[in-house]
Amino acid sequence: MKQASPRRQRAYDRWTRLRARPLTILIIVGTFVFFVLTGIELMTTSEPLSLVDVTMELVENSLLAGAMVVMAAIASETRILRRQHRLLTDKVSEVAADSEKWRQAAQDVVADLNRAIDSQFSEWGLSEAERGVALLMLKGFSHKEIARLRSSTSATVRQQASAIYEKSSLPNRSEFVAFFLDAMLAPADARQLQVSPDIVADHALQK
Repeated sequence: MKQASPRRQRAYDRWTRLRARPLTILIIVGTFVFFVLTGIELMTTSEPLSLVDVTMELVENSLLAGAMVVMAAIASETRILRRQHRLLTDKVSEVAADSEKWRQAAQDVVADLNRAIDSQFSEWGLSEAERGVALLMLKGFSHKEIARLRSSTSATVRQQASAIYEKSSLPNRSEFVAFFLDAMLAPADARQLQVSPDIVADHALQK
């Protein structure tokens, strides 16, 4: 999976570290606003203020400054959440793109494998029925299971399997499956070599 770019990751870490700073700044600004409003009220009042009046002014200014701090904090947090949402959206998009690339690559590999198997069946001269049985054998199904899947009998499947072994010059089911597994597990350059039935027969006789 592709990781986020270093620049984007650094930006995300910086925003995370700075999340605590806006609150401190807002508290300082709110305190400043509180004192400014209180000073303006005291300087612009022509009548002498009692202790109750001063207390009320302090409470009103405190509530006003607090409301401003809360609103600014909400706005700052909203901006941070939007930035994080954009980062998460970008990451999800990258993961989705990587997943699609892997899915497409897997489909291409499966398609190539199917073509290679079908080509080998053609080289051996297998009939359509024998091809179907051979594919199910490669998938690990027993003769009885193949007969049930193909609405046939076990005896018919065994006959078709015997025909497959004869045409492929492979002595049994284990060698038949190993023929394709060895090709898939071999190095890429080795898989490009053409294996003839004669070579397969010699290999079987040596075993």
